[in-house]
Amino acid sequence: MTVAGPTLSVVVACRNAAAHLPRLLEALAGETVEGGFEVIVVDNGSTDDTRAVAEGFADRLPGLRVVDASATAGQWYASNVGVAAADGAGIVFLDSDDQFAPGYLAEMAAGLRESELVGPTLDVDRLNPGWITRSRRVPTVDGLIDIYGFLPYINSVAIRADAFNALGGYANIPPSQDVDLCWRAQLRGMRLTAVPGAVLYYRYRDTMGGIYQQAVGYGAAEAALYRRFRRHGMPRSAPASLKDIWYLGRHAKDRGDWAYFVFVLGVHVGRLKGSVRNRVVFL
Repeated sequence: MTVAGPTLSVVVACRNAAAHLPRLLEALAGETVEGGFEVIVVDNGSTDDTRAVAEGFADRLPGLRVVDASATAGQWYASNVGVAAADGAGIVFLDSDDQFAPGYLAEMAAGLRESELVGPTLDVDRLNPGWITRSRRVPTVDGLIDIYGFLPYINSVAIRADAFNALGGYANIPPSQDVDLCWRAQLRGMRLTAVPGAVLYYRYRDTMGGIYQQAVGYGAAEAALYRRFRRHGMPRSAPASLKDIWYLGRHAKDRGDWAYFVFVLGVHVGRLKGSVRNRVVFL
């Protein structure tokens, strides 16, 4: 007799997450999903007490397992290892420091009954002061992020397990593995939608140095995405990068403006690095 698995598998890929993980697992312990859910904490080579902290929730999360993924550093790799160990029909990816509104998992499960991929509604105001939210000016359409003039995407996706496996899992394009997955799925005819009732409180970096370093990573990944998707119609970025940075620097008036300037500068520096690394021109 075949025993059906849980409705959802929650995959939490983490490294040295002992400080943040308890809050996430506490919130997950309060969630309910028709058909049940399991939690898979994937330890990507932690040197702190991440494993012990996760195992300490075994009595409150009966479906919890801790899986080792120390062979290769990277969230994309750890997430793939987590899915390989999962039994759920749907996969919900969460970061160790994520926070969400009650009912999150049930809403994502309902969304997956309608679409192969779904994403949450991102609330950027709850965890970030106003000046930080002004450092990111992200256009959305129907709850999906649309900044490339190509295909939309969303962060913190949930996906049907069979769709994830058909796509071959996450690719090594940090920190834009979600973008790549969403695009490959849509090019395969899969549907991507945002779930209004699944609210994820999204945290941005809160220092100028952190904003800059993250932006450099995004920019480098954009060049890698362009190399992969230009044949599918992803456009080359606008050439007026230096003019844009000069304008923003001259007209910055407060901390929020400067944070946006730092973010844009970092993206363009990253695009230059990524262009060299990927042997493309995406500036």
